[in-house]
Amino acid sequence: MPITYEIDPTRSLIRTTCSGPVRLPDVIAHFDVLQRDPNRPDRLDVLLDLRDMAAPPEAPQLQAVADRVSLMEGLVFGACAIVTNSESMFGMARMFEVFARPYFAALKTFRDVASAEQWLESF
Repeated sequence: MPITYEIDPTRSLIRTTCSGPVRLPDVIAHFDVLQRDPNRPDRLDVLLDLRDMAAPPEAPQLQAVADRVSLMEGLVFGACAIVTNSESMFGMARMFEVFARPYFAALKTFRDVASAEQWLESF
């Protein structure tokens, strides 16, 4: 699976990992599964790990993902920390920040997991 996730219900945190080739239908399917997950809290902070993604998405795909985030029912997203280790992915993650900002309490892109986790703990 190109997208996996683990929910820490005590912290209301979802750790989502994208690896290999990730296509828009994969992302939409991820949100569909998350929507139906009976163990999902009503509010989640997000640690989105893109370090193992094969290639960055294009701008229209990022907009489509942000649009899908807006359709989540019964779920409020808190802070979202995005982690990436390539320049091109970092730039696309920053673009996603702009598209998805209305649907999160805060978004920020990082180059390492430790910094992302530290930032998330401040919320």
